[in-house]
Formats: sequence, C-alpha cells, structure tokens
Amino acid sequence: MKAALALVVALVIMGCTGSGLEVVRLTSSPWKEAFPSFTPDGRVLYASEEVGNYDLWFMNTDGTGKRRLTVDEGYDILPASTPKGIVYESGTGVWILSDGERRPILTGGWYSDPRPSPDGRLIAYVNTTGEQELWLLDLGGDNRKLLLTGPPRLKKDPAWSPDGREIAFAGMEAGTWDIYVMRLGGGAPIQLTQGGGEADRPVYIPDGGGVVYRRQGNRTELWQMGARGEDPRPFVLGTDSMMTSAFSPDGKNFAFDARRGRNLDIWLLRNPSGDWRKVVVDLALQPP
Repeated sequence: MKAALALVVALVIMGCTGSGLEVVRLTSSPWKEAFPSFTPDGRVLYASEEVGNYDLWFMNTDGTGKRRLTVDEGYDILPASTPKGIVYESGTGVWILSDGERRPILTGGWYSDPRPSPDGRLIAYVNTTGEQELWLLDLGGDNRKLLLTGPPRLKKDPAWSPDGREIAFAGMEAGTWDIYVMRLGGGAPIQLTQGGGEADRPVYIPDGGGVVYRRQGNRTELWQMGARGEDPRPFVLGTDSMMTSAFSPDGKNFAFDARRGRNLDIWLLRNPSGDWRKVVVDLALQPP
C-alpha cells in the first residue's frame, strides 16, 4: 500500500497524470514563515519572523515581490482579505489593516482566528474570554452574535463554505478535536471526522465539493474529504509539522506552511485544472 501510494505521488508530481501540478517552495529561510492566505488578485499573504516577531507580509506566487505590511510589537498572524482591508490576529485581539493604517476591531478580551465570509461582510472568530466559542461580527458595525450554543464543548478554526451558508470548524467534546459543520440558519452541527487522530484547521475547496483539514496522529498531514465527511484521504504528506493552509480565489493554487527539519516555510501547489480530488503530494520526495 505504501509503495503504491509513493508511486501515485511521484506520477502526480512529475505531471504524468496530465494534471500539470507543480510543487513550489516559496520561502526557504532560517526564520519562521507561516499562516498563508491569498489577496483577491492572487498574491500570498503570510506572517514572517524575518525582523524578530511575526509581522504580516505579502509576495507573488513565484516568491518574488516580498513586502512587509505591519511593523509593530504585536504577534501578527492569520491574515485574511476583505473588501474593507486585511483582518488578522494580533496579541489577544483582532485588527484590520486598511490603506496602510491598522486599527483594532476586537479587543478587551481574548479573540482569535478571524475568518471573513465570502462577501466580506461578516467575520467568524473565536472568543476565549469565557468558554471557547464561535462568534460572528458584522464589519459594517459592532454587532456581535454567538454562533453556537451546546456541544461540542470547545470550538476553534472557523472556515466558511464558498456559498457562505455553512461554517466548518474544529470542535472538542470528549478530549479529541474533530471537524464539524454547521448551517447558519440553525440546527445541530454535523460531525465530519471521527478517529484517525486529531482533526482541525478545515479549509473548503473552492468548488464546495470538499474540505481540506489537518490530521495529527503519529505524524502531521493534510487530508481531504467530501463536504459531508465522505471518502477521507491523504492530500499532503511528508512534513514534520504544519499549521494553516488556503486556496486562491480561482481555486488553482493552494498555499500551506510546513516544517521539514528546522525550517517552517510557505509552500504552493499550482494546479491549472482546479480539480484537487485525486491530488496527493509527498514533500519527502521534494529536494531538502
């Protein structure tokens, strides 16, 4: 089974399947670079420790044109684009960067994981000031709403479906993180994963047909599954650890951070077809 999987991986990476998939290491630095996402025009947003603590940067999808966006003493991570600016986590709050100016939008508590809705009007975030709950913020004002009461007991890592009607998230009820999905219109959340190790950091595939998530057991990997948890399968293998990932707006690029050895770097998968269902990549087959 292992040998067969390695053969499939090699064929995909070499382009023998006709997919034209490319595996690109965008950064290779002694400092940490992580938490990638995309701007509306397809550039990569990320956080880098190049100048000490994490600040926000962006670059082109070929690794050129790097530019620093924030300069402060905060720990700036998890950037995400909205029509109003870039929202991100800094320290124990959520901030927005617009026209070169940064301002707080959630402070005075412990707020994290800001994820904008597809239309950019709403922000789903984690409020750990009391219980670890998912909340919504209307960027047009200061209206806040608790998204879900009841199980699972702890919640984190919200991710919007492409149509904005559902939010996938990681939940813990009995000591293990699993992936759940909830409809914004109400109803109990649906558990999508069970067993096989911890599951968190969900990201929807842009066509809405599936979810990519981080799976941690004996090793840390990215897996993908159908939108209701069907057919779970490996997606990115061969890393020591990884934290977050994101698809480009056109669905043809996939960025993720991964540690191999001492370096935590940004990687990119280029897939001109935009069809990710049969893609399996093993970073162990890539040059060091």
